[in-house]
This record gives sequence, C-alpha cells and structure tokens, in this order.
Amino acid sequence: MANVSYKLILFYAVECGLKSIWMWENKLNRTNKNIDRGTKASKFGHKLNDLLKEMKWNKKINKGQTKSNEKVDHHSLHEAWRYGKQLEETSERKCVEDLEAVRCQLEEKIRSMRN
Repeated sequence: MANVSYKLILFYAVECGLKSIWMWENKLNRTNKNIDRGTKASKFGHKLNDLLKEMKWNKKINKGQTKSNEKVDHHSLHEAWRYGKQLEETSERKCVEDLEAVRCQLEEKIRSMRN
C-alpha cells in the first residue's frame, strides 16, 4: 500500500485539479466567486463526490473503513490519513484506486485544455 504522504498528496492533488477545471469551465478566477447558480468552488470543501457530480464526471470516491469497522466518508479520508487512523487494507486500496482513476481523468482533461 502507498505511504501516507503519497495518499495525502494524491487526495489534495485531485481536489485542487477538480476545482481548477471547474473554475476554468465556469470562468472563475477565485474560489469565493459565484457562478450564475450561486455556486462557488469553496462550497465543495473536501467533498470530491459533490464536485464530480457537479462536473458530470462518471466517477466517485468510495467510503473507507477503519480496522475497527468505522466508516470514513470520502471527504474525510485526508483527515484519517493525516491523523493516523488505520484503514482496513482492501477498503483503503479501493479509495486510493478511485483517487488515481480521477487523477488520470484529470490529466487527460488538462491535456485537452492545452490543445
């Protein structure tokens, strides 16, 4: 399994990448600026699934589960990793795979935006 630093950076990279593309598509230059519907990037916080849904991407980040069977919402994964919660291995692997799948889609989108 990937080390904690990798997982944290992956989570934040996906979050920043999604917000960046969402802001670019909505012609925003600051996270606290509203678009027509009153939505702003800062409203999403760490809720990647809300942002993925808003962007109409067919992806989602699954919940994690600790070794003591406690559920960890997708938007709290970064806190679990930062503060040393031990996630169940299969669950954690799936969360990381989900994040990596979104990262790959982000790379493709960014490449297409440059052309």
